[in-house]
Amino acid sequence: MLGHFLIIPFVNPFLEFNMGFAKSLTPIVYLVGGISAFVASFVLGRMSDSKGKLIIFTYSVLASAVMVLVITNMPHVPFPVVLVFLVCGLQWLPAEP
Repeated sequence: MLGHFLIIPFVNPFLEFNMGFAKSLTPIVYLVGGISAFVASFVLGRMSDSKGKLIIFTYSVLASAVMVLVITNMPHVPFPVVLVFLVCGLQWLPAEP
């Protein structure tokens, strides 16, 4: 969880200054990230109730680590592709303690 507090606040400045996206896209980044985390909290909560917390936590940590590496090493891609990577990476946040 601490790793996400070190990365998530800098996703938008990274996209703006390193990837060259406009500052006007900031609300979209946070909107998509917030909606995906909100939806994932319900889905992963149900999965942890049915399959077990340790298994879901283990998969969540592995998926988060992979997506953090992908997002931070991403080459210049179109903005919709960035949003897809953000949704895939941020959906696992609610599963981590």
